Amino acid sequence: MTDTYRAIRLERFAPSFRAAADIAAVPLTAPGRGEIRVRNRLCGVNGIFDTQIARNAVDYVPVKPPSFTGVEAIGVVDALGEGVTDFAVGDAAVTVRFPGGYREANIGPAENFARVPAPSREWLALASTGVSALL
Repeated sequence: MTDTYRAIRLERFAPSFRAAADIAAVPLTAPGRGEIRVRNRLCGVNGIFDTQIARNAVDYVPVKPPSFTGVEAIGVVDALGEGVTDFAVGDAAVTVRFPGGYREANIGPAENFARVPAPSREWLALASTGVSALL
């Protein structure tokens, strides 16, 4: 990766996701203590949720632009923060945490990710449908 990565970022509230979001170049930073950085390979697309986020109509998800968007994503760990022992560089990792799906690099607490055998669409689908099954 370069010193920046691309992300779809909510820049303003608007009637549609297209009107609210832009593709932004974001500085690539190192993960902090307890965090990992994952180079996203695949993400889920949640059209209805994205539209509601763009309208600021999801009461249980406070959003203040500018904000990253997207939910589930899967990729490969490319950097570890201090103290991370459950992942290694090169591991496949999946997350279903908002925000993070619509960006090339996803940095967050290691506990927000699960190690999986491969960064595949099948593992991505299993991760997000498992959350739905809990409801």
